[in-house]
Amino acid sequence: DFAPTINPYFDGDGNSGALSTFGTRASIFFLQEQAGAGFTYTFNDKLALSAGYYAGEASSPEDKAGLFNGSYGALAQLTLTPIEDLQIGLTYINAYNQEVGTGSSLSNFRSFSEEKFGTAIPVIHNAYGVELSWLLSSKFAIGGWVGLIDSQTLSSLDGTVPRGDLESWNWAVTLAFPDLDSRGSLAGILVGMEPRTRGVSTELRRAIRDIGGVGVDNDTSLHIEGFYQWQV
Repeated sequence: DFAPTINPYFDGDGNSGALSTFGTRASIFFLQEQAGAGFTYTFNDKLALSAGYYAGEASSPEDKAGLFNGSYGALAQLTLTPIEDLQIGLTYINAYNQEVGTGSSLSNFRSFSEEKFGTAIPVIHNAYGVELSWLLSSKFAIGGWVGLIDSQTLSSLDGTVPRGDLESWNWAVTLAFPDLDSRGSLAGILVGMEPRTRGVSTELRRAIRDIGGVGVDNDTSLHIEGFYQWQV
């Protein structure tokens, strides 16, 4: 809402562009949702700074909820425009009890723990992303992103589950073809890997395996998506 996601041809929130959640924008941006405030300050035509805070349960009067006592996502981003039609985003997000909503079960550990252990274990995330979009000509643009989410569990359920770390990666490459066949129309192709957890601390991995889960995501997904948007 306040920071550019550097995915202009795909990020239409379902009204246009990508057909899927993963294709809409880099996965780490989904660690922010619901209500809050943010700003963008433009230093010059080559550099801008965005920052903001969103609460995930802002409207809830419950204990450990609301604007400042529940789940949240805090973002800082530098947007670089080194040359015309090239944008690069450098993004950091600190989040608590939020999930990306895409990718593997382990990459959404609160939902995973609620299903496997009976309680949603509180988790804090430090997420890092690099995003790029480059309009090479009036009818062709290339883009994509790489994202890393470093998560830490904050409870052991009274010693039942050891506290630990999880490291999740995701990436995508996008190709966009504006005005294909007719003015205002758009074709897009995306290939990427939805969030996949590769690094899990040893004791936490063992506890996950003990309940019949997969201690780490051994397999790699490949997300392939295409769309054509026709301007009537």
